[in-house]
Amino acid sequence: MGPAIILDKSALQGLSQREVGLLVKHYYVNVTPILVIEILGDLHKDPAERGLSVAQVRQLARKLSPVDSKVNASYRSVVSAELLGCDVRMRGVPVILPGIPVTDRTGQKGMYLKETPEEAALSRWRNDDFSEAEHVLAEAWRQATKAIDLENFVRDLPDSCERLPSVDTIPKLRAQVRSFLANEPEHLSYLQWLMTQLSFDEALRRAMLRRWMSGNWSSLRAFAPYAYHCLEVMLSFRLGLKYGLIGKRPTNRVDLEYLFYLPFCRVFSSSDKCQSALARAFLVPDSTFVDGSVLKADLQSIADHWERLTDAEREDFAYNYGSYPPPNEDSFTYRTWKEHMKPWRPGSGNKVLRMNEEEKAELMERMRPILEALEEASHSDSAADDEGPSR
Repeated sequence: MGPAIILDKSALQGLSQREVGLLVKHYYVNVTPILVIEILGDLHKDPAERGLSVAQVRQLARKLSPVDSKVNASYRSVVSAELLGCDVRMRGVPVILPGIPVTDRTGQKGMYLKETPEEAALSRWRNDDFSEAEHVLAEAWRQATKAIDLENFVRDLPDSCERLPSVDTIPKLRAQVRSFLANEPEHLSYLQWLMTQLSFDEALRRAMLRRWMSGNWSSLRAFAPYAYHCLEVMLSFRLGLKYGLIGKRPTNRVDLEYLFYLPFCRVFSSSDKCQSALARAFLVPDSTFVDGSVLKADLQSIADHWERLTDAEREDFAYNYGSYPPPNEDSFTYRTWKEHMKPWRPGSGNKVLRMNEEEKAELMERMRPILEALEEASHSDSAADDEGPSR
């Protein structure tokens, strides 16, 4: 697994299948739920050309490898879990739903990760399999996106924001919001505002407030760091609209969703101008923004490099270095690996390439118990789904 990367739809669309092959070789793709629904929205992009729309969705779904990617839990679910006391770590990797612990017959422990509804949908879309409900949802999504009224977002600011002076750049906006939120006595009211924005029901809100009160908290940032990040993003977006730094194009609200997931990647990529400006301002420590065109050119350069090598040279590099990209200080991918991954070490690559048949058989025998345990967990999970919820 390489550094986790999040791409918005514009960046994903810009990559050819050849470049995607290098993307999943050198990065682990964190698929955001908003990307999945944006892809589905293309199902009704051109109602007069349903076949063309289906082909576009299939093409995008096929760019998201089920092996080298994972769908992140929705930001709303993550905020809810954190406000109720779960530890949410913002460490540049996807946040996924809890897995099922498994222990094989030799005592080795592992984890079975259930396929999420989004991952199941992407799997079907790769084969042109769309339910009628998804056709309805795609049309509803497109209509709802067109109907977004960003003026409401400006009117929905907390009253205390009204006294803030206007700023003229996105970085100044971020600094203003951080300074504004430094006033800890107001944090309980900001927590209540955030819970309203996320439409948490009354029972959830009471439980979250009980936890706040029982711990005698004063700082939302200490109480729930990830929720605080989302609060910063929400307030900055609304103030950006108010100051004219962010256009009132309805799809800008869609772009906002990606910013909630920035703590769960090392690299974020977009080809959208507004999205790029916002993302650069809200990157968390140890993460990087790369323009979609720069990422595309870099992957293209790596692909050209591989094609110039002989089969023997490619095998030798893979044997020694596995998924490490070719050494090139001008390469964004190479520099990212140097920063976030273990140092290169000859001999630590893909040893399977030079195993003889006896060694391969021995490796499979060592892996067999955990594979059997995972398969058993998968069957048990499927049987539970077939039975439906217990009464």
